[in-house]
Amino acid sequence: MLKQTIRRQRQTPATTSTDDLTDDLRKTYRGEDFLLHEEKDMIIFTTKSNLSALKQSKHWFADGTFK
Repeated sequence: MLKQTIRRQRQTPATTSTDDLTDDLRKTYRGEDFLLHEEKDMIIFTTKSNLSALKQSKHWFADGTFK
């Protein structure tokens, strides 16, 4: 059961555009931009302060969605 849950495919979203995102989803509660970068096949959600913290880290860990 767990293996089946892990390997199930996600449905394709009805829209792939970020035009539908409201301002409260594009910015953090501190007013920082959260939608950092958008291309056809990739969207990056983070803040410049998060990137600064990653820059100072010796190790990064990611899950299986980053293939």
